[in-house]
Amino acid sequence: MSFSEELALSLLDRGLALGAKYVEVRFQDDYGYGVSLRNNKLISVGVTRTRGV
Repeated sequence: MSFSEELALSLLDRGLALGAKYVEVRFQDDYGYGVSLRNNKLISVGVTRTRGV
């Protein structure tokens, strides 16, 4: 697990611990791989690829 993934999960857990009813965290790395978590449940995983012209 990368530092960014650990940070995203930490923020999600912190929001829920503070009593938030809804917390969503989105993470995308430099290669375009992304994941979205809502209230500690995986909601999407995907790859976004772009090319410069």
